[in-house]
Amino acid sequence: MSGRRNLRVLLCGLVALVVAAVWLVLHPVELGIKMTDFALWRGGATSRYTTVDGHRIHYYEETPRARSGTVHATPVVLVHGLGARVEDWVVLMPALARRGYHVYALDLLGYGRSEQPKDATFSIDEEEDVVRGFMDDRGVRQADVVGWSLGGWIAMKLALDTPERVRRVVGLGAAGIYFPPPIPLSDFAPHTVAELRELVNALEPKDKRLPPQVERDALRRMERNAWVVERTEESMVSGKDLLDFRLGGMKQPVLLVWGEADRMTPVATGLRMQSLIQNAQLVAIPKCGHLAPVECGGRVKLPVAAFLGAPSL
Repeated sequence: MSGRRNLRVLLCGLVALVVAAVWLVLHPVELGIKMTDFALWRGGATSRYTTVDGHRIHYYEETPRARSGTVHATPVVLVHGLGARVEDWVVLMPALARRGYHVYALDLLGYGRSEQPKDATFSIDEEEDVVRGFMDDRGVRQADVVGWSLGGWIAMKLALDTPERVRRVVGLGAAGIYFPPPIPLSDFAPHTVAELRELVNALEPKDKRLPPQVERDALRRMERNAWVVERTEESMVSGKDLLDFRLGGMKQPVLLVWGEADRMTPVATGLRMQSLIQNAQLVAIPKCGHLAPVECGGRVKLPVAAFLGAPSL
């Protein structure tokens, strides 16, 4: 009897392994996200949820753990880009916590594991309100705000609209001023493999082809969230929130970090942005594209940490 039971257990285990193997083949992108979640957890970050303006918002929080004992009074809030999610901060978040910063990284409304209300606009204004509301909810009166791409736009607008809430701003390949997009807007929410490949090549410093199974899984995930990205795009292209004529009023110190090979928001955009801001410096990272904070994170975290830790003017 025990022999049959052992055989059933063995067969169930084999079936489970086969199912797991098939799932991994069909969902490689989801596997990558789960591995990143594990890396964040192992690094000391905690996944949490809160409610902002009646909507469920997911975020990671990491408390200071500086070996030197230095703890900075001003927290850091990390804001991701268009179509992205909180896991994109897997390099920068633990690096800042190790340097004594209390770090928050949130999934914007509609993105990652945050709520996707059907009546939301997911506009620049709305996402700025979410970041400000998140700070209110967490009791953060003032923060250093680090934004990547679209997140950089939101961070700078927040600093301009409520300057008392933002001590310093870091824009990583930031959007926010006018420049001609390198690919059709439809490619930001791809529905075909061709559109996905155009998007990937705009994000990478060199043309890159993903494995077919990764392309299929990525396309499935992006198509599910395309309606959110498309609504955000409507806000971006309306021109209402462009900062070209506002950046001269920025009072906070600003650091712009750019991949020299960024094809999505070319480094020329960063140089123009620097020229518009009174107190801005720009650091260019060689051989890096638009995904520099992830793909070149080791070189990005150093100037960011140095800037945030510099004495106040």
